[in-house]
Order: sequence, then C-alpha cells, then structure tokens
Amino acid sequence: MTCNSCGDCSNCIRPVNLFTQSMIAGVVGQEPMSHEVLHFLGNAIGAWAMEEYGAESIILLTHDAKSTSPWIRACLETGLLRHPLYIINENVTATGIAAHITQRYIDDGKMISFAIMIGADHTAPLVNGITLVDGDTALPIDEKAQRAITNHYFAIHESYHTHEEQEAANRAPQGAHWFIPDISKLYIEDIITEFTPAAFKKRKVVLDCGDSVLSQVAPYIFEMFGAHVISIDKESIQYPDRLAKLVEEHEADIGFAFNGDGTRLVAAASNGDIKDGDDMLAVLMRYTPEKIFVTTEMANQGLDAYAAKRGVEIRRVAEEPYAIGRAISDIDIAHLDTADGLFIGATHAGHVIMSGYHYMPDALLAALRVCATLHKTKNWAFKTFEKYPRVTASIPIDFAWPLEDAPIADVILAARRRFPAGRIFVWYDTLEPKLHVTSEHAHQGMAHTAAVELATQLAAEFAKKKIQQQVSGLKVEPEAYS
Repeated sequence: MTCNSCGDCSNCIRPVNLFTQSMIAGVVGQEPMSHEVLHFLGNAIGAWAMEEYGAESIILLTHDAKSTSPWIRACLETGLLRHPLYIINENVTATGIAAHITQRYIDDGKMISFAIMIGADHTAPLVNGITLVDGDTALPIDEKAQRAITNHYFAIHESYHTHEEQEAANRAPQGAHWFIPDISKLYIEDIITEFTPAAFKKRKVVLDCGDSVLSQVAPYIFEMFGAHVISIDKESIQYPDRLAKLVEEHEADIGFAFNGDGTRLVAAASNGDIKDGDDMLAVLMRYTPEKIFVTTEMANQGLDAYAAKRGVEIRRVAEEPYAIGRAISDIDIAHLDTADGLFIGATHAGHVIMSGYHYMPDALLAALRVCATLHKTKNWAFKTFEKYPRVTASIPIDFAWPLEDAPIADVILAARRRFPAGRIFVWYDTLEPKLHVTSEHAHQGMAHTAAVELATQLAAEFAKKKIQQQVSGLKVEPEAYS
C-alpha cells in the first residue's frame, strides 16, 4: 500500500480502491490502520472534500465505543486539519444518531457535508474501520468518491518525499473544530414526535446496552415514554440466551440488546423466545401499507412464505447492511409519488433500516418501532412466522477463492438445481478462515443432506485448487487469510 520512503513510487503496487464494502478496515497499528496511513488518509479525505464541497465545509466525525477508535480519530484529524474545513468532533455517537444529524443539523444556512464514522461491528477487538456517509443521501459515499480519495491518498503519499511537502506538513493547521452541544438531544427531539406514550406506558422493558454507545440515550427515551426500564450490562448481543433468561426472570414484556455502534439489535419476547432481524421485519410488515421489503441472503426462507400470504414482495440483496440501505433508497425514489408509509429492510443479524429517517442501520429507532407495532397490532407475544429448519456445514480454507468463478460456481449451481424446494447459500466467515454452506428446507433431514453434500464437494474443489497452485508455482490471486 505504501512504499518504503525511497522517493521513487513509480513501481509501487496501488489498489484501485482503498475501500472494501463501503469502508476502509484492518488491524489497528497495521496498514491501512497505521499512524502514517491514517494521517495521509485524513489529508486525502480533506483534499477530496475541498474539491467536492469547497472550503469551510462541515464534517461530522464520530466513533463507536471500541478502545482503538479515539486513536484512529486523532490520526485522521492530523490530516483533515491540513485543509480549511470545519470538523464537528462528537466522539462516541451511535451510527443512527450520526446519520440522522448529518441530514438534520443546519447552522447559519450550512449543513453537514458528510460524516466520517469510525467503528466496525462483528470484528475482533483490534480490527476497526472507517465509513464515509454522504450528507445528502445518508448513504456511504459511492465508488467514484472512494476512487477519488484513493487517488488523492497516493498523490499525497508520493509528494511527501518532496522538500516542499515536508515544509507544508510543519505549518499550522488550516482547519478548525465546530461544536454542537449535546448532539443526541437533536436526535431525541425528532424521534419523540414519531411515537405516542401509549405504546410504552407501564411496559416492562429489559435493555442490554453492554458497551453500546446507546447505553445512556436508549434507557432515557424508553423511560421518557413511560416504560419501566431494567438496564443491564451483560453484552447479550453476542449471547442472546442471556437476554431471554433475564426477560423471563424479570417477567418483562420484551427485551432488546444492542451492539457497540448502535446499528444492530436482537430481541427477546416475554416467553423467552429470541427474535432476530427476520422476526422484526415480519412484525414491521404489519406497520406500514407498503408492499416491498428488503432483506439479505441470510434471511430465513419462512419469511418469504409469510410475506407471500400477505401479498408482500421480498427483495434479497447482498449480505451487507449498506446494500439494504441503497436498495431502500432506490425503492423510495422510485415510489416517491405513490408511497404512503415506510420502506423497511433488515438483515438476519438485526440491522434494521427504515426510509423516512435515513438509510443507515439504527437499532434504537428499530426497537421503538417494533414496540409501537406490537402495541398497535396487539401482538406483545411477538408472534411472527414459522421458520424453516436451517443447517450449516463448514470447511476450513487457506484462501477465499472467488465463489463466482468456475468450477466452484458450477458446483454451487448444480447443488441448487438439485434442491428446488429448499434454499442454499455459500458464504465466507469474516473472522475465521472458513467457508460455510447453509441450507434450508421444510424438512431438516433434507436441509442437512444438502449442506453436507455441497460442503464435501466444495472441500474437494478447494483441495484441487491448492494442489494446482503448488504444482504450477503461480502466484495466488485470492486474498489470503492472515
């Protein structure tokens, strides 16, 4: 990614785009999350902002509760402040709140141009990430902007070897900080207009915020609406059984657990049943008159059957929350003149996105909307749909070979054709060197057979590829796990 400061960058290997799935991520202390790279990256983002929005543009800079996030923020700031821009440094802020404020905040006729959000859910403690969110769309910046920042990054890195640039690096910062007193207050002011206390009054709610950035604002809003809140700190977002047990022990009406950056939640019904994103999407289908809902490949097949009975269209997108946000944005625009309610999407893991607010996952807003819907539909038992049995078979791997390339793609397609009444999807683990084959069918035995058979076939194909690589001596193109 960078050269060794030799002064000749002509032979450096440059990636076309520093971003992967809308963010820049890695192990903190190593490229691209090293001090030097983050400084240059901040400078590159500033240069792009000057081109895109002009001088004195306003940038919202937030992060989650990870211990490494403040350090990343500080490194980025050293580069950002090289440019005459205003930075609103809001420290620990939920992603949903930051996305909302990005579209909401106006001062002296100026709006926030974009937000830089630091945080990475579902990752190891030392892994972190950076996402840039456009102020107009409340979506991650597009590929064109990502490539522009990448080009600026390498241009700045190369010029750093020159005497002029080293002198410029020692000059006083041109940018400045801008302060918003109590950013959460603006979010709360908007949210409370969307709900009535009747949906929450005297309801007993267990909230497990763990290390979430919602640890203060979530209990505050629920209590403001009249709920009896039981706040705990068990990090049950990772262990939903803990949440379910506590809901039963306290005889609560419902329980919610939030992740660190406030983008994901799981729920537990009063009887202790754990509810995921599929369940929440099923409940929310009864809230809005719209007939298009968005989910991902991981959603249970039973959700499709449930939606079909209600005349609802389910659209599946890539297994990534931002993909859902983009899909909902497209639907929102296409139905601008005919829509009466909200377009809603959710991942199986519990990222819920709703049009009318912004297009980023907002766990607190989702929890409030679920409660309001359970009250409206008199469904506090949280009954949803019958889920198809699901079986996952896993194989250890050395390399993440592209699943869309032959012969791996052919093997997967053939397995799907043999399994028309069920569903098969294949995916790489984001934390461990494993490939997972997940299958669903009305009968668990059929699902088990399909998953094991395909996993066995894929293991054989991966073994062949490894042998071919060793025999040919060719360089391995797919990304290796480290």
